[in-house]
Amino acid sequence: MRASNIVVASVAILLLVSTAHAIPLRVDIGQSVGGTVTPEAGFDAFTANTSATVTNNYAASFGTNAGMVEVSITSPFYRSTPSGSYPQVTSQPGFNDLLSGSALMNDTNQAIVLQFDDLADGVYQLTTYHHANFVNSTGASRLDILVADADRGLTRVHENVPTTAGTTPASFTTRTTEFSVSAGSPVTLYLDGQPVTSGPEHANLNGFELDQISPIAPIPSLNIDFSRSNAAGPTQAGFLAFEADGNGPSTQSFAHPLGSAGMVDVTIAGQCCYRDYAPATGSFAPLSDLLSDSPLLNAPGTLTLTLGDLADGRYEITTIHHTTQFGPSERPPATPFDIELTDAKFTDALILTGLTMSDNNSDQLSLATFEIQVSGGSPVVIDFIRGGNQGDGDHFALSGFSIRQAPPAAVPEPATLGLLGFGAFALLGRRRRRA
Repeated sequence: MRASNIVVASVAILLLVSTAHAIPLRVDIGQSVGGTVTPEAGFDAFTANTSATVTNNYAASFGTNAGMVEVSITSPFYRSTPSGSYPQVTSQPGFNDLLSGSALMNDTNQAIVLQFDDLADGVYQLTTYHHANFVNSTGASRLDILVADADRGLTRVHENVPTTAGTTPASFTTRTTEFSVSAGSPVTLYLDGQPVTSGPEHANLNGFELDQISPIAPIPSLNIDFSRSNAAGPTQAGFLAFEADGNGPSTQSFAHPLGSAGMVDVTIAGQCCYRDYAPATGSFAPLSDLLSDSPLLNAPGTLTLTLGDLADGRYEITTIHHTTQFGPSERPPATPFDIELTDAKFTDALILTGLTMSDNNSDQLSLATFEIQVSGGSPVVIDFIRGGNQGDGDHFALSGFSIRQAPPAAVPEPATLGLLGFGAFALLGRRRRRA
């Protein structure tokens, strides 16, 4: 292609992108009493001073409720200048007011929940801001960001995000997350505080910018919440309920566009039992409906998840492993487990090893994300192999899973093709079959 043609093509692409974008929604989060309520220029204000959920509505071109988008935040605390020990940030023109107030966590067993509703279908880009103006913060705080949307039931998208600190920072932390909306589905982000090594640290959410980057939504994910049928509790929002009991195999079918004929079969086998335990607490409390009941193994063994009637293609699956059996304390060492996969590409392949369960005292939710392939209607068999006892009452649990179409594979640079070929041989060497 000649250079002039390249320029013309680039201009055309830019025009297409610019017409697809809506005007971003910008929100500045702060404390409603004891601090300033003036938002950063160009931002709308979200102010609160309670640990209860607070909901505001904002005008946006992609809002479906009379042009409004609903934003809800649940946070342990809110702070703004000049509230006590939270002085004004002065070194970041255009962001000083934004960085001087926030929703915040000051303990590792806390979470901030940010939810969007009344969004038009499509793909969105969200940029979040994370800075602490608390006088005693040193910038040692970390948080994880998990998202639940139409494309992913629950996925950790950012891990150990640092919260910058101070009143004259040279830079500040942002993170960008893409999510999708289908059939008006809500979108939820969970900001989970992580352990720090020293000092009274804060993990913050100062505000966000939300932009629709495409009006076309992908096929939604299939999200399954496993529950005990004779004591079925509420199903996690955005998930479908698989309810069963006992130790025998159980198969249930779910209407979903990922199915080859509009239905997907899900089978669980090998469990000792189903249990409905105490609620999830701390930073896991918002996911309690998902995490508090599940099929499980209370001794070494194999729990098998089989997926049938998926349409041919590549998929990404995230499995969720958490137990609330131990309550808020007296946690034994974490239960170890491995994962074997049989699909159109592998047979009894050991794909993940050395994984561990999470419980209410854990720092992070235990998630396993990997790719599966279907060809000619082949079933997908996932074996969760529980290791030996690590303590009294040691349990492995499968709380649920989310499956979606896999993102397009990146095209490797020519120089890396040889390395990929070597890696493929290494992976083949790790396959093993059952005795």
